[in-house]
Amino acid sequence: MLSMILSVGILIAPGVAQAKPKVTAHYYLGNHRIKYYSIAGSKYKNANALMKAYAKVAYATNQDALSMYDQDRQDDPEVSPDTYFDKISPKVMYSAGAKLSILYTEEFWSGGPHPNTNYKSFNLYGGKRITIAKAFKSKAKFSSANASAQKHWRLKWSQEGLYERPDSSETGLAKHEYYWTKKGMTVIYETYSLGSYADGERRYSVPKSYLKY
Repeated sequence: MLSMILSVGILIAPGVAQAKPKVTAHYYLGNHRIKYYSIAGSKYKNANALMKAYAKVAYATNQDALSMYDQDRQDDPEVSPDTYFDKISPKVMYSAGAKLSILYTEEFWSGGPHPNTNYKSFNLYGGKRITIAKAFKSKAKFSSANASAQKHWRLKWSQEGLYERPDSSETGLAKHEYYWTKKGMTVIYETYSLGSYADGERRYSVPKSYLKY
């Protein structure tokens, strides 16, 4: 007998593993710096549109970086073209049952000493995108996990002294990207959110017991 998960409108046969969705890589307008995914199936239509739109913006940003290079080399002929670009690279971080996490790493370099790295995640349950707050069983569970994360980073700050003391909005969960794992979720604290470029990014794990999805 088939059971139905009404919230996402998919049918699941008990004891039968679902096939992983087919993910295909593309390069926006043939530019190999702008890689994005599409997922087979009509339920992923909205997610596919969002990922392609993200690639479109990254392509435009890359074109802007190239224009900046043309301007800067007029003042400094020795400037390297290798330090002017925007690049996005997706990766499937988790795929099991109705859950799929795709994480994009974006590197933007405009001629400075190093590129800036940012992330964008697409966490899909039955094709529906799930925000970090909605991934939790309840508001109370989210608040508890958020408080634990803030306490963790305050303790790290006092023990390591590697970066300036971050404010509570940065140490919490709400502002950051995440992806699902077998044990729960991993939250990404990007470079500069908790310190300097040299301190790098940080990641924080939330146990599955807190999560709805």
